[in-house]
Amino acid sequence: MKSTELPVSEEAGTPLNALEQPPSAAAPAASEPVSVPDTGAFPPDEGPPRLAKLTPRKVLLLALGLIFIVLFSGWLTERRVRSAEDVIDGQLSVAAVGEPAPNFRLKSTDGREIRLSDYRGRPVIVAFWATWCGPCLYEMPELLKFYQQEGGKVALLAVSLDDDEQDAQGYARYNRLPFPVLYDGTKRVAAGYAVEGIPALFVVGPKGTVRAHHVGLISSLENVLEDDVK
Repeated sequence: MKSTELPVSEEAGTPLNALEQPPSAAAPAASEPVSVPDTGAFPPDEGPPRLAKLTPRKVLLLALGLIFIVLFSGWLTERRVRSAEDVIDGQLSVAAVGEPAPNFRLKSTDGREIRLSDYRGRPVIVAFWATWCGPCLYEMPELLKFYQQEGGKVALLAVSLDDDEQDAQGYARYNRLPFPVLYDGTKRVAAGYAVEGIPALFVVGPKGTVRAHHVGLISSLENVLEDDVK
């Protein structure tokens, strides 16, 4: 039995019977008007609603709201700055040579509360370090030697940036460090001094200004510090 093949259009290759449409599906004639259903979005002959007019009272309320947002944002920014640097006495500047050193208050590993301003009147070496920092551990005996040679004429504050305060406590006790070892667990004081690497030393003069700033290991540290504290 022979299979019957459908005639195929020569142009498009589509079966001719597929192109046939039932009379009910035929497109309307071009001359016939096409009605658009009423969706009821807008009332007849009115169009979209107009924006409400701004009264003087509404303008005043908007202005007061904007002023409140600006003032509140400024208050939050100031709180973040103070929190980031953990400074007191209104000093918000980052430590820079020739500028006042930001004052700070931290607890020592033996429980005392230490302020930088407590040592006003003599040079102070602020040393940022950590027990996990190899160069810091290499530098610490040299700082201890210099501190002992000065016989109390120069103060030394060792600010630990360890993650665990007990690490700093254990090191201070084991080595019997005679100077205050402070713990900056939140790194706020380090942020106020813009510390980006350790060991980092800041030499603060008797009047509270930063005399010198050193980062990393220093050759002939004793000679360098002697010049800085003069």
